[in-house]
This record gives sequence, C-alpha cells and structure tokens, in this order.
Amino acid sequence: MTDTTIREARPEEWRAVADLHADSWGSAYRGILADSYLDGPMRAERHEAWRERMEHGWTERVVIVVGERQGGLVALAGILGGADPDHGSLIDNLHVGPGLKRTGLGRRVLAAALDRLAPADRSAPLHLTVYDENTAAWAAYESWAGRLDARFDRPGRDGGSQVLRRYAWDSPAALRRGLGLA
Repeated sequence: MTDTTIREARPEEWRAVADLHADSWGSAYRGILADSYLDGPMRAERHEAWRERMEHGWTERVVIVVGERQGGLVALAGILGGADPDHGSLIDNLHVGPGLKRTGLGRRVLAAALDRLAPADRSAPLHLTVYDENTAAWAAYESWAGRLDARFDRPGRDGGSQVLRRYAWDSPAALRRGLGLA
C-alpha cells in the first residue's frame, strides 16, 4: 500500500469521510444490521454525524486520520481522546474501503492516529466496541493484543438490539506493540 498517503483529515472533507464510513458499514454490517437501515437512513446519518464533528466538534483531543489513494479516501481512523473516565480514549472509527481489508492499511491509519494523540492521552488506556457478529473485526483486535473487556447489549441503530464487545489496551504503546509497530 505504498501508493496510499496517510494524513490528518481536513474539516472540509467531512462528506468524503462520511461516504467512506457509510461504504464500510454497508459492506461490513450486511447481515448484522437491517438492510432497510443500511440501504436507507444510514448514509444520511453518517453525513450529519461527520459534518457536525468535523465542522463543530473537533478539538485537540479528537484525532481523525485518513488514507488517500489516487485522490480518494480509502481508510479512516478516529480516536476521541479521554472519552471515558474508566476506559480512556475511544477508537471511535476504524474503516478500510471494501476490497482493501487485510492489506495492513487499517493498521497504518490506526498507528498514525495513535501518533497524533494529545499529550494527555499518550499513556492513557484505549478501548473500542464492535458488534459481536463482526467476527472478522474482533479477530483482528484480538490479534492486535486487545483484551476482551466486556460484552453487553445495546439498542441497535437499526431499531433492533445488538450485542457488543469492548476491547481494551492499557496504553497506545501496548496497542502499537500489538500492531507489530512498537
């Protein structure tokens, strides 16, 4: 993936970021979330969420990194520093465009996001949540030395109920070691 540039996202790219996020969900969550949601309101919801975050909710503790190839966004990592007093920073987004999974691109954008964490978040724990049915994703997190911290039910965005897994790392350095990038 040497033809992919890893860089910080720019606020005016909210629409491209939202489209990448929606494309990723449309691929990864097929069979997990209702098709009526994925093919219906999901894209508009992602557009509104990213427009709001990138135009109004961006602080030095929000890190958004993208992978760009041939002028288009193909990967995304977002970390919300200090999101939870007990579990630390939240890896809120990690998306790789359909067809580019298992290429190492997700690891690269995540590592770049870790490198950009605010000083207050550089030694704090990190966590993320993943749908229990998304076995490919949680297998990756386990291979990255993520510790299964909890399983819990949450109302799904599609109106159903979903079981989530929370994976945790003691620090960004621990995650980098798990990524093989220590």
